[in-house]
Amino acid sequence: RVRKIDTSGKIMTLPISITAFESTVTALFGITIDASDILYVADPYASGADNNGRILCFNTRTNVIDAPITGSRSKLYLPRSLWIANNTLYIGNIRGGDPPFIGNVSTYSLSTQAFENTAYQFYFPLTVAVGPDGSIYSIEQPGNTIPGYTPRTQCVHRFKNGVYSIFAGTSQTPGYSGDGGPATLARLNNPSSVFVDAVGNVYICDAGNGRTRMVTPDGIIQTVVGGGSSYNEGGAPLEIQTSPASMWFDAQGRMYFTDETQDVVRRINSVYKPSWWDPFRYQKICKPCNVFVRTPPLPPVPTILRLE
Repeated sequence: RVRKIDTSGKIMTLPISITAFESTVTALFGITIDASDILYVADPYASGADNNGRILCFNTRTNVIDAPITGSRSKLYLPRSLWIANNTLYIGNIRGGDPPFIGNVSTYSLSTQAFENTAYQFYFPLTVAVGPDGSIYSIEQPGNTIPGYTPRTQCVHRFKNGVYSIFAGTSQTPGYSGDGGPATLARLNNPSSVFVDAVGNVYICDAGNGRTRMVTPDGIIQTVVGGGSSYNEGGAPLEIQTSPASMWFDAQGRMYFTDETQDVVRRINSVYKPSWWDPFRYQKICKPCNVFVRTPPLPPVPTILRLE
C-alpha cells in the first residue's frame, strides 16, 4: 500500500492497490511526486513479459491511476529508487543495462513521457538522489558479486561532470568515524538511503550506525540525528536511538524518516547544528529552511578610533 498523511494528521490508503493492478502489485519501494501532483511508485517485482518491473503513476488530484511506465531491460529492470529533477524522472535499477545486468540509473522525460537515451552506470543502485548542480548520488545494494569487481556498499557514490567517484565512505568494512572531517575519509555502516537538499547538503541514512549524517557542500561530514541510547520521543536529535532507512524534508525544513527499529515514521522539527557550526560561514535558508549553505565571510568590523 501507499498511505497518505494530510496536514491535519489524518492517514488514508491511496487506491493504488485496489485497482486492476492489484493482483500483480507485490512490493512497493521508491516514491516521489511531481509538480502536477502525479505520484510515481516503483514496483520492481511486477509480473510481465520480461519481469522488468514498472513505475506506477497515480494522480493525487483525481485519485485515478494512469498507465504504468514500463520499458526494456536497458531502461527499466527492478526499479527501487526514484527522484525528480528538471522535469526528469531518475530511476535507480538494481539490475539493468547489458549482461551481466549490473544496474544503472535511467532517465525518463516527464515532458515527452519517454525514456531518454542517457543511462548512468552505477552498480546495483539501491537508492538515487540528484543535487542542484546535477550530481547523481547512489548507494550500492549489498549482496551482489561480480567477478573482478570489489563491492563498495559502505560508500556513497557520485557522478559529477562525467566522472564517477566515491563521495562519502572509505572502506568496504563497516565502521563509524570521520565526523567533523572530510566525508571521503569517514566510515559508514550499511548506508541505506541518500537525500540532497536545495543547496547541495547531502544527508545519508547511516542505518548500521543508527544515525543520519550530513555532508556539506565543502565535503565535511557530521552526525545530525541519532546516536542516543533510548527512543526518547520529544528529545534532541542527537539524544534519540534510531535505525533510519529513508528520509525526506518538507517545505518547512522538517525532516521525516522511517525508523525500522520502531516501525514508525518520525519527524524532527529542527535539524541539529553541528559543533563546528559557524554563524559567519553558514546561514539558515528556506525550502527546506533547516539546512546549511556556505556564505562569503562577513567583512571585518571597522575599528572605532576615539580622538582625544
